[in-house]
Amino acid sequence: RWKTLGVESKFGIRSIDPIPFFIEWARDSTHPSQDAPGGCTIEELRFEHPRADGLAAALRALGLEANVKTADQARIVAVLRTPNGRVELA
Repeated sequence: RWKTLGVESKFGIRSIDPIPFFIEWARDSTHPSQDAPGGCTIEELRFEHPRADGLAAALRALGLEANVKTADQARIVAVLRTPNGRVELA
């Protein structure tokens, strides 16, 4: 069980909103980091956006230092190291 908190954002483009939402897990619920299968690690997480400087500033205001690059489209890219090799999710 959990509660979520969304943050109003002006950075959403189409279905991609790079501003995260926050999850607070119930005290009586097992957090996924405690019972999820092991074997994968996040190697890289980056944000791509036409207004990269503004997005980076908004993330910093939320207390998040992030790798933000200028790009034509909004994308969130996660690179995972898995037992079967490197996987990129975008």
